[in-house]
Amino acid sequence: MKDKNIADNEVIQYEGPIKPLIPQNLTQCTNVADQFASAGMYLAGTDRLPEEKKKAMLVVSMMKAMSIGKDPSWALEFIYVINNKPTLFGDGPLALANESGLIENFAEYPPDQNDDNPTAMCTLKRKDREKVYTSNFSREQAKRAKLWGKPGPWTQYPDRMLQLRARARLLRDAVPEALGGFQVREELQDVVVESKPVNLSVLDDVVEEDIVELEKVDSEQGDTQET
Repeated sequence: MKDKNIADNEVIQYEGPIKPLIPQNLTQCTNVADQFASAGMYLAGTDRLPEEKKKAMLVVSMMKAMSIGKDPSWALEFIYVINNKPTLFGDGPLALANESGLIENFAEYPPDQNDDNPTAMCTLKRKDREKVYTSNFSREQAKRAKLWGKPGPWTQYPDRMLQLRARARLLRDAVPEALGGFQVREELQDVVVESKPVNLSVLDDVVEEDIVELEKVDSEQGDTQET
C-alpha cells in the first residue's frame, strides 16, 4: 500500500547506494529470470539453446552469481555458457580477483609482434605470500594447441587471446579462491568435447538378458497358479 505522506510526483532521496534486487528463493529467482527473458536478455553462449533451456541456464547462473555475493544482473555481464557450464569471461575473472583483496601487485605484458615468438605474460604477488606468480602464453603454445589461426577471436584478436589465456592461467594458479569455483571461458572453450559412440550390441545383450529373465519369472508364476 502506498504511503499517504508521499505525493505522486515527489522525488525520493535515498541515503547511500540503492541495493540491488536479490531473490530469496527459487520461485523469486525464476520470476527474475522470466523478466530478463521477456526483455530478450539472455546469457552469452545460449543463443542456440531452446527457450526453456535458456531460462533454466539463466536461473542456474544467477544462483551461482549470488553464491559468490553478486546480484543476478552480474551473471549477464560476466557469465558465458559453454557445454552447459556457466563460466567467467572477459574481465570477469580479473574483477573478482581485484575485489578479493588478496592481490598486492598485478602486471600484464602484451605480446611484442616484433619477437620471433610473441608472448603474453602476467605476474601477480599475493599479500599473504612472498612468491611472485608468473604465467605466459605464446604464439607457439597457441599453435601446438591448434588455436592460432582458428576462426573467430584467435584470428580477429590474437594478441588479446594470448593475453587472456596467460591471465586465466595465472589467476587460477595464484588466487583460485577468488574465482568462486568458476572456470574461465577462454580456457574451457578450447577444450574439444568428443562424443563417444554408444555400443548398441552391449545394450542389446542387456535387453535380451532382461527379456529372458522376465519370461522365466512369468513361467514360474504360471506354474504356481496351476498348482
